[in-house]
Amino acid sequence: MFCNTLHNNHRITPAQTRPAAPKQGAPASAEFSHNPQDKVVLEPGTYSVGGLKSGDIGPAVDKARLNEQLAPNADGNYIFEQGTPGFHAANSFSAVARTIKFFEEGTGMSIGWSFKKPQLDVNSDAGEMLNAYYQKGEGSVNFFHSTDPKTNQVVWSGDSGEVVSHEVGHAILDAFRPAYLMNWRADCGAFHESFGDMLALVMSLQDDRVLAKVVEQTGGDMTKPNLSANLGEELGITINNTSGKNRTGGDYTRTAINNLKWADPKTLPNNPEDPNELGSEVHNFSRLWTGAFYDVFTGIVNENRAAGMDAAQALREASNEGLRMLGRLVKGAPRFDFTYKDMAKAFIASDRDGNGGKHVDLITQSYKNRGILPADFSLSEVGPSPVPRSLTDEQAAVQKDLVPLVGDFGNFSGAVVEVPRDVDTPRFAADDAALRADMKHLIDAGRILYTEPHQRITTKDLFDKNGQPYIGVLRWKDGQPVIERNQVVA
Repeated sequence: MFCNTLHNNHRITPAQTRPAAPKQGAPASAEFSHNPQDKVVLEPGTYSVGGLKSGDIGPAVDKARLNEQLAPNADGNYIFEQGTPGFHAANSFSAVARTIKFFEEGTGMSIGWSFKKPQLDVNSDAGEMLNAYYQKGEGSVNFFHSTDPKTNQVVWSGDSGEVVSHEVGHAILDAFRPAYLMNWRADCGAFHESFGDMLALVMSLQDDRVLAKVVEQTGGDMTKPNLSANLGEELGITINNTSGKNRTGGDYTRTAINNLKWADPKTLPNNPEDPNELGSEVHNFSRLWTGAFYDVFTGIVNENRAAGMDAAQALREASNEGLRMLGRLVKGAPRFDFTYKDMAKAFIASDRDGNGGKHVDLITQSYKNRGILPADFSLSEVGPSPVPRSLTDEQAAVQKDLVPLVGDFGNFSGAVVEVPRDVDTPRFAADDAALRADMKHLIDAGRILYTEPHQRITTKDLFDKNGQPYIGVLRWKDGQPVIERNQVVA
């Protein structure tokens, strides 16, 4: 999500703090504590989770389970006072279930997780850290707590529905495009972060109270600051208070309202001091894509208003269409390596081929304005969308190649890099040259973790001193140093 300080990445044993959930019979529904935003901007309400069943430990639905014990109240619901362990568990689980349901129903796409388990584990309080992350190896989304040094208030990242939706977005994108979390290009990692933010944005506007608040804030003019465009307000405020300075640009973790323009990430600093400047760090660089998508979203709202819809209806319909756009884009997205320009062309193709081209001009102009597409870009450059594959075929098509680092890479000289490749597509020398340039940039920026032979690596080691996950880690295999992509994404 966004790291600031890693304190102690230990896991609290939920069984020590929560009563066991009784076994249930047929799938049912129950009300859960739920906040689609966080308490800084909205008081919590409830959400009815359907298809509820007993998991191995706590309540579950078909594609997610709470990885801790949680018993319902006497009325069979899971509604708890804000700030209690029950609330953290209920809110994070309900937000996961809601995000999965919204995505599958809104896109018509069935999720099959890439981690080869039927259910995504939800860890509502996995320890002390100012962050949240998806961990592919464990098939889990993980949320944490930290104390704001200015207010002395404890903040739980899983209490924010937006933060939860962002992390579930990582898991969803990984299900359909598993090669992305093996890729080294900044554009790929940044798009992963942006996908989580885009999903959180459209998810937020599905809530009636959020919708009403955004209408109040904007009157339907989405260029005005609003709580749907601003992601993770409570977490962002705490990051800035912990840092002692404005690291995020405002009272949020990130905002979709920005004026960022494209630049080659290899020419950018990792994370500039000025939060309004573009950097190559994936959360930072993601803001460019999110801003362009938000421009498209705003354009759709304006079209809806022009067609006679009131502000609330225009926003609701734009939210629905925004989700469909994300689904079409996932289906038509490049399968392996790509630049933002490649993904923008796929975005255009997905609307042309899956939506009758209704938004092609809007997408094209928005991405030209951001410099992601050049000013002289022509629609004739957009090729056909890729032939659809089943999830099983998509995941089976990913093969790992080993590419040696040839040249001066300091401590990493002599290592080989794991690179994804389609089993049906050969790699070319130009691909390896581009990879080495990307690796050089990441190593110089300190984004690859160096380890010694026989060093035991824990999850805590996969984060740098500022609490940001490393992009890759060097591991020793039979005496050979191998650089692997870090499968923890925040």
